[in-house]
Amino acid sequence: MLEELVQNSMFARNDESPWLLSYSDLITNLYVFFAFLLSMSVMSTYRFESLTNYFKKKPKYSLADLKKQIDSIIISNHLESKISTSIGQESLEIDFSHSLLFQSGESALLEEAKPHILTFVSELKTIDHKWAFIVEGHTDNVPIHTLKFPSNWELSAYRAMEFLNFLRFHGIDENRIQLRGFAHTRPKKLEEKAEVADAEEYRNINRRVTLKIY
Repeated sequence: MLEELVQNSMFARNDESPWLLSYSDLITNLYVFFAFLLSMSVMSTYRFESLTNYFKKKPKYSLADLKKQIDSIIISNHLESKISTSIGQESLEIDFSHSLLFQSGESALLEEAKPHILTFVSELKTIDHKWAFIVEGHTDNVPIHTLKFPSNWELSAYRAMEFLNFLRFHGIDENRIQLRGFAHTRPKKLEEKAEVADAEEYRNINRRVTLKIY
């Protein structure tokens, strides 16, 4: 098509159609411009597929809908004191208390915690692939120094990894999961701290694994 436009422009003067020359120049310049942009671009396959899937079909859940589903699981299993949910700017956050998941100073999941996590996995496996997950490990500000965990960074990362591996083993696609360990650097907001009775209770709140859905 481009060649035809160029050929037509060559005979524009004889046909008394000078506008074709300017038009073909415009088309040629646009072609070169977009070819240049394409050559410089880096396309994320995952994001491209996510965007495509988003427009192909409506997601089964919104974050608000998903929060209602998760909250109903928490209530039906009497886990209100161990698990809480909130909606951030771009994600649903599910906080699992360390006392539900781990022994103090350890990263292995407690056996009694696994059936509770499985109830959430069953729900997460049904949601649209539009959603992805981040597993975050958090500790309190009390330093740890053991052979396995030289600092809170290692402890938070190992706990997040243990949780992630459980999700992966039970059917959550690992390509949809990210892992982050924050140690003691992301405590709960100060407004929440003001409502806590003492420092130990606040530290207990900060020892957690957070599953973000975004």
